[in-house]
Amino acid sequence: MNAHHPRVGWFELFYDLVMVAAVIHGSDLFAERPTFANGFWLAVTLLILSILWLLTVVTFNAMREDWGLRRILVLAQMLAVVIASLATSRDGGLSDTVGFLALAAAFGTAAGVYALLARRATIDAGSLRVVALTTGGSAVVLVAGSIFSSQPVALAPGLCLGIALGLALLPLFSVLLGRACSSGWLDREHLGERMGQLVIIVLGESFVRLVLALHREEEIPSPIFLVLTFVVVYCLWVVYFRGVLPAGVPRTAGRLRTWLAAHYLFMLGAIGAASGLAALTLEPLDLAVPETAPYRTALPLIYATTALALLAWLGRERTGSEYQVHLMAAALLLLTVLAGVTVVPASDWTTSIACVIVIVDAIAVSWLRRRQHHARGSGRGMADAASQS
Repeated sequence: MNAHHPRVGWFELFYDLVMVAAVIHGSDLFAERPTFANGFWLAVTLLILSILWLLTVVTFNAMREDWGLRRILVLAQMLAVVIASLATSRDGGLSDTVGFLALAAAFGTAAGVYALLARRATIDAGSLRVVALTTGGSAVVLVAGSIFSSQPVALAPGLCLGIALGLALLPLFSVLLGRACSSGWLDREHLGERMGQLVIIVLGESFVRLVLALHREEEIPSPIFLVLTFVVVYCLWVVYFRGVLPAGVPRTAGRLRTWLAAHYLFMLGAIGAASGLAALTLEPLDLAVPETAPYRTALPLIYATTALALLAWLGRERTGSEYQVHLMAAALLLLTVLAGVTVVPASDWTTSIACVIVIVDAIAVSWLRRRQHHARGSGRGMADAASQS
């Protein structure tokens, strides 16, 4: 498909940077006030941005030809996402009304791109029209949410948001991705590269934000947690880019949907863990919110290791028993959280043990991978010797 074009263009990379900037803004709010409510809003923010990201990635996957009107619509979507992210805070920032209207504009521009693509594309125009209609419906529901957000109706805005996300996500997942896999027009190399580059930016920005925060300090408040932040982010990076990404994108629709959902869970865990570690580097969070101390870093790391187990299982033809190692790490992290809640509720030791578990997980997976590589090399050597004899 479009072999004369690079797999991922510069405009797509710029789009990813803008989306990750909005995600990092949400993680900053969680790091400043690590409550369950802010953690929930971080998850919702990442879900919204993930849906918009996937909607846009599929259009570039279907047709990477550069045309001006699509670029204008995608740029308008980026601006709308930035404005919407400024309304994420529950204690200040832009109003919910502005946030809903900005999200409506973001989904409306995505619907416009799909409508235009359905007219220009030679593949699956019917499915593209379905997604254009449902995503446009999401924009309409979000406009209604902006009206309810200024009224004394407690559940209406949240209900509108949920309906809008369902309208945008379900047809994309069930109809378009299913048809893309069955008809064979999905470019898996492009999708894999886009996802890998998004993970690079998410993990990199999570650590860069801590470095920028430290420049205001006369000394590093907690050097141990600075080291742990660096090492944990590196371990997640190594496990993903040496195991998950080389395994490629699944070929069947069901496995592809699981692959995409696991990436959402992985990035949520990576962002949450990096935020908790960064805050512990700058100040002891136990003093601020002691009731959530055992959860701050260990719980997000459970998300990340569970996601890695799913991703390794999906690529088990290449990764062997790695998914079992990740599942064991997730189980140990869960025990750590339970111990931190019931035995000694202290954040520092819970976080330290959680980090050690992730580090050991990465070492064990690397050892498994080396052993499998040597076994395959030995098998090939024996086969070559047998053929020569």
